[in-house]
Amino acid sequence: MHVLTTPAGKGAIKRAIESEGPAELLRRRLHFVFVDVPSWTKLRVPRRAQLQYLAWQRIVLTAARTLSDAQTFDIVHHVTWGSLQGGSRLWQLGLPFVFGPIGGGQTAPSGFEIDFGMSWQEERVRTFAAQRAVKWNYATRAVMRKSALVLCSNQETMSLANALGATRVEYFPDAALPPDFFPSDVPVRTVDGPLQVLWVGRLYPRKALWLALDAIRETQIPVKLTIVGDGPEGGRLRRLLSGPTLRGSIDWWGQVPWAKVREAYLKSHVFLFTSLRDSIGAQVLEAMAFGLPVVTLDHHGARDLVPDAAGIKVHVGSRPDTVRALARAIDQLQADVVRRTSMGRAGYEFARGQSWPLTAKRMSVCYQTAITRGEQSRV
Repeated sequence: MHVLTTPAGKGAIKRAIESEGPAELLRRRLHFVFVDVPSWTKLRVPRRAQLQYLAWQRIVLTAARTLSDAQTFDIVHHVTWGSLQGGSRLWQLGLPFVFGPIGGGQTAPSGFEIDFGMSWQEERVRTFAAQRAVKWNYATRAVMRKSALVLCSNQETMSLANALGATRVEYFPDAALPPDFFPSDVPVRTVDGPLQVLWVGRLYPRKALWLALDAIRETQIPVKLTIVGDGPEGGRLRRLLSGPTLRGSIDWWGQVPWAKVREAYLKSHVFLFTSLRDSIGAQVLEAMAFGLPVVTLDHHGARDLVPDAAGIKVHVGSRPDTVRALARAIDQLQADVVRRTSMGRAGYEFARGQSWPLTAKRMSVCYQTAITRGEQSRV
């Protein structure tokens, strides 16, 4: 297998290979080709990352053609960025092509402007680009039509991929966990005092921490909310915590090492995920791996990732209705220990099936599907 990637992860790749056992065996199977972005794209300009990605794709296509001229490949797989809008040029190699897992079809619901604050206008532009402008983009339509298989991480992206002409679309979550991630069994939890609710994520507007805080205000039971993460909204949260406290206390840990995040998962009773726009939300899978019942919104990646038996998925209606529904879900789980325990067990069992080795096996099946389709198209 040949992997084309940027030099940014060169050190991490080397350490990962060495940690996996006989490094020489892996080196014979995995060949990394490090392709840097052009120097001119490193200037500090608006949307520099997007500019670099587009320029990098052109160089990667040239590098891939050079490799393809030197030896025979069976399949091409474009993994990142995991975005439909980012597209790919690698289908031009003329080999069976797999694209994804990708997101990008999901958009923030209207009526939640207060959660985005000053960034709402930017979010509206992103929605227009994701839903309308992309349909006029020849390059994006081409990669959809030319892919033997498009893997999507949520239903919204699957629908958009189909609308853009993809001929074979499958659901494939882009989150998985190492086998040693899981506790040996579901942790035993009892509620002795306030219900411990956990929220984990980067403090971006679209993650909607303020929606979670308003839901906590609406609960009818004593709740302690632990927030793990930091980001652009950290200043706003800091100002909030310096003023009058919420009825249920808040404990903000900020950005902490993994050992502390693990501690938070173990000490909590319920996991709250309120993202208004997310391809999937890997922290939801982590929470289920620790046997936490999930309260989330019934849309985007979380809706598809969380089994019905493992959590409560709240309908996204008006903001006040959504806040009340989230609060009601938390109250219900506090009152029903049997349901809380059952959901934790169901989430744990589901997450065990989302390990990286099992995900790799599923991807191998996808590769065979793509190769078979490529052979049929040549007949």
